[in-house]
Amino acid sequence: MELSEVIKKRRSIRKYEDKEVSWNLISEILDAARFAPAAGNVQSYKFIVIKDKEKRKSISEACFNQEWIASAPVHIVVCATPSVLKKLYGARGETSYSYQNSSAAIQNLLLTAYDLGLGACWVAAFDDKKVIELLEIPSDVKPIAIIILGYPKESPLTPRKDSLDTLVYFEKWKEKQRPETAHQPMNKSIEKHVSKLKEFLKKINEPSEEQINNKFRFRINGLK
Repeated sequence: MELSEVIKKRRSIRKYEDKEVSWNLISEILDAARFAPAAGNVQSYKFIVIKDKEKRKSISEACFNQEWIASAPVHIVVCATPSVLKKLYGARGETSYSYQNSSAAIQNLLLTAYDLGLGACWVAAFDDKKVIELLEIPSDVKPIAIIILGYPKESPLTPRKDSLDTLVYFEKWKEKQRPETAHQPMNKSIEKHVSKLKEFLKKINEPSEEQINNKFRFRINGLK
């Protein structure tokens, strides 16, 4: 599948088939995650894979009782290890870089899951303390997100996205005009069509020889 198609067609899935996901697929998805960009090329995250039915039910309860989460056959809890980046980059590494690394890995994970025919959903609403206790996560590690995986049982419609012109500024905040727009050379293909359009407009706006003669005769007759 083309990358652009994967990016644009991926959806957050909340209904799953009661079907096992192989460890081969899970491994392929996790392997893609570790190739995401990372500050200092430090993979400051860990993945906890959960397939046990009862534990998945407990995870769904820790996600503020979102029962649909338990229906996904695989849960992947993405955890940041902030202390690793704190040693290298101080406070900024502990917070900003650590979260960014995890988020980049998650995006790779989601896109690869879709490319392999699976559905997934990024769950961020959960009780940190409950998840930490349930999975026996150390105090210096922070759960960032719970990614649920499985074979989709739904095909959600394309959600509305803001148009690009409402999201992009140039050179400074809220500057909507590209500096080079006025001097930008026209694409040759577009230029060709514009030239043809101009010729067409010129023809329909210019009077024919017959129209000119008729107009001339009218004026002559009007003088009689």
